[in-house]
Amino acid sequence: MAKYSIGIDYETLFGHSLLVNTETGEAIASATKEYTHGIMDDGVQHPMDYLEVVTETIPTLIKESGVNPEDIIGIGVNFPAGTVLPVLKDGTPLCFFNEFSEDNNAYAKLPDHVTSNDELGRFNDIAGSRSEAFLARYGGKAGAAWMVPKIMEIANESPKVYDTCDFFVEAADWIVWQLTGRQSRSSSLAGLNGLWSKKEGYPSDDFFTALSPKMANFVGSKLDCPVSAVGSRAGTVSPFVARATGLSSKTAVAVGNDSLQVKMAALGIDKTGVILTEVNKKTRHLLINSEEVFVPGVDAMAEDGIYPGFFGYKADNKESLVQLKWFKKNFSTEDNMLAKALEVKAGENALVVLDGVTVGTTTKTKPLDIYRALVESAVFETKKTIASFTTHGIPVNDFYITGSVAAKNPKLVQMFADVLNMPVKTGDYTNTSALGSAIFGALAAGSEAGGYDDILEAARAMGHVASKTYYPAGDAATVYKKLYEDHERLDEYFNGGANDCLKRLKNLRNLNGFDETVEEEVDYGYEDDFEEVPTLASEFGITEEEEEEELPLLDDIAPVAETEADAEDAVDAADTEETADAAETTVPTDIYSFSEDDVTDEIRANAEREANELFKAIDDVVREINDAELHAIFDDLIREEADRETEELLKAIDETVKANEDANHMAIYGDLIEEEAERHTQEIITAAEEVANLLKDTDLDAAQKFDEYPEFPEEVTITAEELEAKEFSDTE
Repeated sequence: MAKYSIGIDYETLFGHSLLVNTETGEAIASATKEYTHGIMDDGVQHPMDYLEVVTETIPTLIKESGVNPEDIIGIGVNFPAGTVLPVLKDGTPLCFFNEFSEDNNAYAKLPDHVTSNDELGRFNDIAGSRSEAFLARYGGKAGAAWMVPKIMEIANESPKVYDTCDFFVEAADWIVWQLTGRQSRSSSLAGLNGLWSKKEGYPSDDFFTALSPKMANFVGSKLDCPVSAVGSRAGTVSPFVARATGLSSKTAVAVGNDSLQVKMAALGIDKTGVILTEVNKKTRHLLINSEEVFVPGVDAMAEDGIYPGFFGYKADNKESLVQLKWFKKNFSTEDNMLAKALEVKAGENALVVLDGVTVGTTTKTKPLDIYRALVESAVFETKKTIASFTTHGIPVNDFYITGSVAAKNPKLVQMFADVLNMPVKTGDYTNTSALGSAIFGALAAGSEAGGYDDILEAARAMGHVASKTYYPAGDAATVYKKLYEDHERLDEYFNGGANDCLKRLKNLRNLNGFDETVEEEVDYGYEDDFEEVPTLASEFGITEEEEEEELPLLDDIAPVAETEADAEDAVDAADTEETADAAETTVPTDIYSFSEDDVTDEIRANAEREANELFKAIDDVVREINDAELHAIFDDLIREEADRETEELLKAIDETVKANEDANHMAIYGDLIEEEAERHTQEIITAAEEVANLLKDTDLDAAQKFDEYPEFPEEVTITAEELEAKEFSDTE
C-alpha cells in the first residue's frame, strides 16, 4: 500500500501544498492559496493567512487525489527564515486581539522587513565590543533578517507588544504549533537565524541585557522552548486540525524548516561536498559537512542546521546583485537587461567590476557592457565562496543551482559552469520547496509508518535528481580564468590594504556630508529580470486557461460548518456581516484558539475529576444498596453530574472566547466547543446508563447486583475506603 506525505511551502504571496508518494517522490496533487491579506503596511503579514493555507489546501489535496487520509503519514512545512511573530503562551498571535490589531509590530514581520539601522548597528557594535563567541558562526555580524534585531525593534517601538507576548517565534515553528497543539523550535531556524548553538545554546543573559535592559532574561522569558533537530517529529496532527482538514490524527508533523534549506533534499543531494546555489534577489549558497569547520565569509553555520547529523553552512553574495539593481535603476532604461547582457561573449566587454571600481572602460563602453561585467562579478563571488570552503578543508565536488532567475536564464547557468570550470547541475524548478518539506515530513513519520529514518536515504529516494547538467565551454572557461585572476588581484589591491584609495574617497564623501547609507528599496514582490509575480501558470506548470479553472477549486473546500445549517447557526451566533462571511467560508480559527492545552487537556482533566466524583456517587449508592429506588437514584445522580459538568465547561469556554473580543471566534468556536461538550455529555450519560443497567433489578440481593463480587452478603454495608480498594472496570 502506497504511503504519502504533504509539503507546505509558504511563499511571499501565497501558500502551496504538495501531496507526494513517499517511495518515489512523485507529486500526486497540489493546491495553492493566495494570502487573503497579502503584504500589509510596513511589510508585515497576518498569520490568519497561514492558517487558511492549511484549512483550504489540504482538503483539496485529499479530494483531488482520492488518497485515504490514513495513508498520509507525514507533513513538513517551510517559511522564509526570519519571519517573526509575537504570541501568547497558548500560541495566539497578539494581532488577533483588538488591542494590538493596529500595531504592525504585533503581526508577522517578513525577512525583507528591513530592521532599522539603529537596532542592527547597535547589535553588531555590542556583539563586536564584547567579542561574543557566536560571531564566529555568523561571519562576524548580524543580518537585517535575523530574529533578534527584529525583536529589538519591537521592544523599542512597541514596548507593550514586547511585554505582553510570552514568546517570539518563527512563523514555521508557529504553524507547526497550530498543527500539533505543541510548541517546538527548529534547529534549522534557531541555529542559522536565531543565535542558537547545539553545543552552547543561546548567548548569555548579559549580552541580551546589554542590547536592552528590557531584554534581561530574554531567553528564559521569550524563547523558553526546547530546540528540536530538523527532521524530527514535533508531534502528530491535533484532533481539531484533523477534523478541519480531513487528515488522520496519527499523521506525523516535522519541526519547521526554511524555504531554501529544504531544497537540498528536494534536489536529491545525499552526500557532503555538494554546494546548492539559489539565484533570486540574492545569490545564496548551502552546504553540509560532517565536521565543524569555521570558514571566513560564511553568513551562518549550525549543527543540524540543514540536515540532521551534519553541520549546515549558509553564505550569501548580496552586494553584486545590489549593484545590478542600482545600475539598472540609475543608468539604463533598457528592458530585459539581463537577457541582453547574457548574449555578450565572455571577455568581449573587457571589463572588471568591484564594489566601487570599474576597470577597463573606454569611450566605446556602453551601459550593457558594464551590466554584463556586473553579472560576471556576481558569479565571481560564488567562485570566491567555493575557494574559501576548499581552502579551509571542506571539499566542493559538485555544484547545483536553483531559483527563478536560473530557471529563466539558461545562459546564466552556463556562465556559472564557465566561471567555476566545473559541471553545474540543475533540478526541477517547480514545487522544489514543497517537495523538500514533504521529504522532511516522511522523515518525521519514520520507516515503520512507511517513511524514512535517514535524511540521506529520504533525499535519495524522493528527491528529483539533476534534470540537466551544464558543462564548461572551453574558450569561455579560459577567458574567465584570466578575468577572475584579474578580479582577485584588483580586489586585493583596493580592499586588501595595498591601496587605501577607496577608503580615502569614502572619507571625502562623508566629509562633504554625503550619506553613505544605502536606502534599500524593499520589494516584497518580484523584480523585473530577477523575479516575477508567481502565478499557477508560471510556477506550477499549467496553461493560462487551466489557471482560470484551477482557482475556483478553492471555493469547493468544506468549511468548519459541515452543513449549510451549521454555517447559518454560526452566523446567527455572531450578529455581524463580517462574521457571517467568515462562518460561511473559513475555518482557520478552530486551530489556534483552543489547542490541546486549552480544550483537549481541559476535557481530560475534567474527565478525571468526574471519575473521582463518579466513584463518590457509587459509594453513596452502595450505602443505600437495599433501597428499592436504587436504579432511579443512580441514574439521577449521574445525569445531574453530567449536566453540571457540561455547564461548567461551557461557562469556561464562553469566558475565554469573550476575552478574545472577536465575534468571528465566538461564532465558530461556540459551535465547535458546544459540539465537543455535547459529545462528552452523551458519553457520560451512556456510561451511567450502562452502570445503572447492572443495578436495574432492585428485587435482587446485593450479591446478584454486583455479580463480580459474590462474597457480598445480602445485607451489606461498605465503607468508602473499602470501595476504593475494589477495582472497577470503566463500565462498572
